Amino acid sequence: MTRRRQQTAQAQRAIEQLAAMRNAALEQMPERLREILNDIRTALEAGRDNTLNQYWNLGSSLNEIREHPLLYGQNGMALVLRYFFVQRRTLRRAAQFAREYSVEEFAQLRNLVRDDNGFSLHWGHVGYLLLLPSRAARNEFSERALAEMWTPAELGGAIRQRYGGARGSGGRPNRVPPTLAKQLFQFKEETRKWVSKYNNVWFGPQNDMSENLESLPADGVDDEIAENLGTVSDLLETMAEAVQSALHRMELMAVRVEELRREQAAATATIPPAGRHARAIDLSGSD
Repeated sequence: MTRRRQQTAQAQRAIEQLAAMRNAALEQMPERLREILNDIRTALEAGRDNTLNQYWNLGSSLNEIREHPLLYGQNGMALVLRYFFVQRRTLRRAAQFAREYSVEEFAQLRNLVRDDNGFSLHWGHVGYLLLLPSRAARNEFSERALAEMWTPAELGGAIRQRYGGARGSGGRPNRVPPTLAKQLFQFKEETRKWVSKYNNVWFGPQNDMSENLESLPADGVDDEIAENLGTVSDLLETMAEAVQSALHRMELMAVRVEELRREQAAATATIPPAGRHARAIDLSGSD
């Protein structure tokens, strides 16, 4: 089987597995929970335009399920997350959004709009604001993001700078390369390593994780596998956002590099070659 056919077959199996997971979750839901399911689906679809209203309302619905187990079942929230498996990170974040932001605080955030150009914060900013330890800190960084017109990535950078700098997954500070050239080299090499492992270690022709899962017996799936799968899925969503931001930044950097190279070429063209000097020309006609 060719590589392309293998990928197509894997994608089809993944779709079938997600459908089976949804159906299994649906069968376990009480009627009241099924009724609210369409509201959640509608909110997820409408939330694609990054409106704060949709996500806060979505989070409020999810918290309603969590806070009323007699109405929606003791494991109602778990069933919803299983049904919307691919979007479960968004659901968790929306629920946290509605818990952390009271009605008053949410209204304050929603009304933060610049008069001169209409710039406002959107859902991408919220994920970083939720990392902050207090309402005062959230208000401070919201106002700074508005004043500086920060992108979500820029807001996240400012928060990291305030609360401990760059850190790796183990909590140890990452060493920042001292020059731009070395930063780009590190970025290139780390990206190349990840792509190589993806193609040869995790989803390679001989060691595809999805195929390894297919070969497991029914009792071979334990809590560790389920927990790692959920964590990796969440990290990949974060990575997807980071990749989009990185692509945009790289495009802007490429434009700037071309501008600087043109300026350098123009400056070089005005400098006479070394060892040669311009001679004054006498146009007076005198001997």
